Amino acid sequence: MPGADYKLANLLGLETSVRRVMLYHQGCYAGGTVLRTAKDLAENNAGARVLVVCSEITVVTFRGPSEDALDSLVGQALFGDGSAAVIVGSDPDISIERPLSSSSQQPKRLFLIQQVPLPETCVSDWNSLFWIAHPGGPAILDAVEANSI
Repeated sequence: MPGADYKLANLLGLETSVRRVMLYHQGCYAGGTVLRTAKDLAENNAGARVLVVCSEITVVTFRGPSEDALDSLVGQALFGDGSAAVIVGSDPDISIERPLSSSSQQPKRLFLIQQVPLPETCVSDWNSLFWIAHPGGPAILDAVEANSI
């Protein structure tokens, strides 16, 4: 059965010979994995452009509350569906390609806090939204560490 990669290539009108790579069950780790893979593909194939599409569909795990499945309820509260796409390449054609962002010596800062502010108190203009909150946190990592073998 063709996967989502085949369907997406078809929807975009790409040739059936286009090379596709599917990475499954990566969770929050997927972003790093796919970007590393895309970088390797772009750098090792002169002039290549790699379309990266990530999608996490957690709604398929939705279930009603149950005392026997509190972990499912916690997972549904912490995580949700989401998708993103980016094109990765090397050797840019500067006549038509412009980066949307660049690395600098002053990277974005990450602040870990226990009390996450409500979006309404942080954003006065939704068009200038430049922050993201990950619903997970140290408690998840501490629990994994405490229960690891």
